[in-house]
Amino acid sequence: PTMPQRRRVRTLRLSIVRRPSGRSGGAHGLSEKPTTLARTSTRPDGPGASPLVLERASLPAPEGLVREGLQFVAAGGMRIPAILQYPSAHRIRPAILVIPGHVPREHSGLRQLTDAPDSYQRAAATALAQRGFVTLTLELRGFGLLGLRQGAEHNAVAHNALLHGSFYKALVIDDASRALGVLRALPQVDRKRIGVTGASLGGELAVNLAALDESIAATAASGYGGNAGLFGGLEGPDTVMVHYCHIIPGAWSFLRREDM
Repeated sequence: PTMPQRRRVRTLRLSIVRRPSGRSGGAHGLSEKPTTLARTSTRPDGPGASPLVLERASLPAPEGLVREGLQFVAAGGMRIPAILQYPSAHRIRPAILVIPGHVPREHSGLRQLTDAPDSYQRAAATALAQRGFVTLTLELRGFGLLGLRQGAEHNAVAHNALLHGSFYKALVIDDASRALGVLRALPQVDRKRIGVTGASLGGELAVNLAALDESIAATAASGYGGNAGLFGGLEGPDTVMVHYCHIIPGAWSFLRREDM
């Protein structure tokens, strides 16, 4: 699509495609021959360029940390809530984007990564900030603040994306890419030392994002991968569960960790 600024494209040889389809409503169309995964950066070139941050407010924080709640604009005008944390001692620091994994209905991955040390995500974003990093954590579409409170659930979001010629990971990886733009624009962040991490689905998204953005200096994934598509449910082989969020049309409809 025609854009008012120059756009940057990076390509990785994989078994899927994400590239502009020419449709008026989407930037993640699928090719009939799924041989390449292409990433078109939504971040304009130029110093200080970043997604539009609509709100930024101080929040209560553990001792020695500064914590801010913010919202940034994603594709389609979606407002993505996020939490920024950093040590109160002012200096230029490395930064880490911490991506949430799956959480139960009505739970928030954003909250688990900041305020729930007993969850499987162990308040990792807060722990990393306490060790000297600037951390930014976003809420994934269909979870927590972007979940049932807004009449959405991540499998429903993923299913609707498939119906419109896209897929869930295309949406949330674009959100995460914009979150990286927020980090890059912060004056206390060393732009050459920005990493990305996550657990479970968050680890999977972290690896995908790092493969598409060469500026990411380090990646750490915990529990990378998972089942995709149709598989036996928790109540026995006669039950079926569907995780639409893992499906990438033309690439796979069923996936196990061993395939990684």
